[in-house]
Amino acid sequence: MQIVEGTLGDRDTLISPHQLALRTTVRLARPPTGGGGVPGGCGKVQALLRGFDLAYWDGDRNLARVEVNLEAVSRGNSPDVDVIAYIYIADESPSGDLIMAEVHFTLLAE
Repeated sequence: MQIVEGTLGDRDTLISPHQLALRTTVRLARPPTGGGGVPGGCGKVQALLRGFDLAYWDGDRNLARVEVNLEAVSRGNSPDVDVIAYIYIADESPSGDLIMAEVHFTLLAE
């Protein structure tokens, strides 16, 4: 089992409420192989949400609703794994104000 902690975005990352995702690529020490080894080397990976920090960049306002979903995608026989955070922000302001976004994850790979 390989365990890697990481962060998508940072306190300087500004997104539009209409932007759908933050992503990064994590390089593992070895390609994930799955339980007992999967033919072709494509292994099992899972991203766990450790926390997130979202805030308006320009003022003290509240967000009506926030959803953060994580996805981890193995690249076949490669040690590279794509981690993607899909962010849904429901807000009463239609102006498209910028939001600071940071998502913390733990990646598990077999």
